[in-house]
Amino acid sequence: MIKVMIVEDDPMVAEFNKRYLNQVDGYELAAVCSSVDQALNVLEVQRIGLVLLDIFMPGKNGLDLL
Repeated sequence: MIKVMIVEDDPMVAEFNKRYLNQVDGYELAAVCSSVDQALNVLEVQRIGLVLLDIFMPGKNGLDLL
């Protein structure tokens, strides 16, 4: 299983991505984060194989995470 983290500040988009991911075999939702800072905290404690990353977010943007 590939662990996936969603980083998205829009709750509706995050929910859409979660629902889609649940229908795809071989992927496991590990975390949903609404900010870059939350995502960094998750990456410190979990091994993530794929990140679905929003680029335009308030504060730090998705490119800051990369």
